[in-house]
Order: sequence, then structure tokens, then C-alpha cells
Amino acid sequence: MVTKTLSEHPIIMYNKRWEWVFSLLLYAGIFLFMWKYHRWRDRPYSLFTANKALAIASSLLFSFSLALGPLCRLTGKLHRSLRLRRPLGVTASVFIVLHIFVSLCAIEKFDMEYYRQHWLSLVFCTVSLIGFLLLSATSYKWALRKLGPGRWKALHFTGYFFLAFIILHILAHGKFPNWILWFRTFNQPVPPGTMVPSFFAVITILLKVIERVVSGRTELLC
Repeated sequence: MVTKTLSEHPIIMYNKRWEWVFSLLLYAGIFLFMWKYHRWRDRPYSLFTANKALAIASSLLFSFSLALGPLCRLTGKLHRSLRLRRPLGVTASVFIVLHIFVSLCAIEKFDMEYYRQHWLSLVFCTVSLIGFLLLSATSYKWALRKLGPGRWKALHFTGYFFLAFIILHILAHGKFPNWILWFRTFNQPVPPGTMVPSFFAVITILLKVIERVVSGRTELLC
């Protein structure tokens, strides 16, 4: 199902099998790369580092999904890539849920003191998780019919805000000092893993801001 909307780009609610397979393979490739990435930082292969790779790969896929729209409008190209926005976003949502499950149930349990110390990070994490699930759940025909193209696009525009909450989650978790330490000492061959999704999230948000400034649009479009 392809529906014309307020912009020149359609909302695509039907994807071919290869597009889902491509999204899964891309996720698997990023996951394996980031798992190896932690090994380059002298972290052993473990469920803990695999779980971190799950989260980073999900964040990256979510960023890629959101970046395709602005890139397409800014360049006037990549129109066919818009078909991948939905499978990339839904795939990211599925694996972020797996990351949360592993964090809560399959690795070392955290006591209440840990949660008290990291309460703000957990709030940001919860908001971003709700956003992932909300956008994924409404990436189907019933939501488009119920909301209409305008409100549906406005809802999915909030994906950029949820992406910002991922950055806030990482920063509130105390990762920024590790970034500064790496830039000062280069004590590892590659920067901290949390810098990777944060970098791409910032780039994606900046692309959206630039696209809106360049186009001069005032309506909410994703």
C-alpha cells in the first residue's frame, strides 16, 4: 500500500520480502561489527558486550530509518531507499525490546542503589523505548487509516525527539567523561562504543533541521 501525503514522498505500508531480509542482514552485520568493536577495546566476547551491541545496532538502524527522508529531500535522489524506512524502523524496535529483556533478565541483576543512581538515564531509556514501540506499532495500514496522512506524519515526526532521548540516555548514564578521556589520551585503538550511535543520532537530527531550514516548511513531515 502506497499513499500520497502532504509531501511529494509517499507513505509506504507494504514492503517486499527482500526489504525485510535486507534490514535483518544489515542489523546482523552492524551487531557483529559492534561486538567485534568492543573486542578491539579489550572487552571480552560475552553476553554483556553482545547486549551492548544489540542496543547500538538498534539505535543505528533507527537513525538510518529517520535519516532517509531528509537525505532524499536534500539530494533529490535516493527515492527508492524510502521503501526501507519501515523495515529498518520495525527491525530496530524488535531488537531494542530484546536488548531490554536481556538487560533485565539475562545478565547480572542490579540492586536498587544502582537504579537510584541512574534514575535519569532510566527515564530517558523508558521514553525512547516507548517511542520505538509507538512508532513501530503505528507503521501499519490501520494506523494510517485511523489517523489520516497528516496526523500520521506528525506522529512519526516525533521519532527525531525519541532519537534525542537515546543520546540523553547515554549521556545521563555517565558515558561523556569516557569520551573526553579517549580524546585526551587515545588509550584505546577505537573510541568508546557509545560514541558511535550518538554520532549518527546527532547527524540524523541535524539533517532533519537542515532539511526543514532549506525547504522552509512549517508542517510536520517525516
